[in-house]
Amino acid sequence: MNKFYKEICKYYEDIFPTNEAQLNFLNNISDGKDYLDIGCATGLVAKNLENLGKNVTCIDLEESMVEEARKKGLKVYEKNMLELDFEEKFDVCYCIGTTIAHLEDINQICSFILKTMDLLKENGKLVLSWVNFKPFILKNDLFLGALPTLGTKVKFTRNYYRENSKIRFNTVLTTENESFENTQLLVPLLVDDLISFVNRLGLKYEIYGNFKKDKFDEENSPSVVFVVSK
Repeated sequence: MNKFYKEICKYYEDIFPTNEAQLNFLNNISDGKDYLDIGCATGLVAKNLENLGKNVTCIDLEESMVEEARKKGLKVYEKNMLELDFEEKFDVCYCIGTTIAHLEDINQICSFILKTMDLLKENGKLVLSWVNFKPFILKNDLFLGALPTLGTKVKFTRNYYRENSKIRFNTVLTTENESFENTQLLVPLLVDDLISFVNRLGLKYEIYGNFKKDKFDEENSPSVVFVVSK
């Protein structure tokens, strides 16, 4: 079990509490009931959706996150996001919190999208969200910038660095007694990358700058919310 994730799991919902705009967006994106949460973390979003009447199936790769989500009574599978071998179909699949950028490259991201589209019912929707990387990669420095520090009980810092064709994402969790650091390489996914791929598939899509449905501005929006419709 990854020590960093074991520690962050204890404070995850302090760092990432319920986002009402996000919850309302996901709840209202479909009249259907069957949802798949891809990268569910502690299951807070999924549990909130279940409280609103949705039936949510969850997956996550981290053992500590899976254990925490199961404590909420959720149906959770410990598997990575490319192991989407479900027989049932879903009204909505969602992968939020920049989880999609943890895949290996744009080809793997496209493969993931194809797999999720196969899991959707007729008129189903795939909801993706990630940090808008465009303002970061326009910089020439190795240090690309930081996201706002999060947490009330702990301090959670997030910094981006350029590393060849990827972005090195460095996070530090500081508790009262200790600090835990983690580094991951992310694909600097841009909106144009997905638009090109989705257009080739002949699928419909919508893009927003956040879960409040503000207009997306590639140079100023802090995030991307990308909805693909089957």
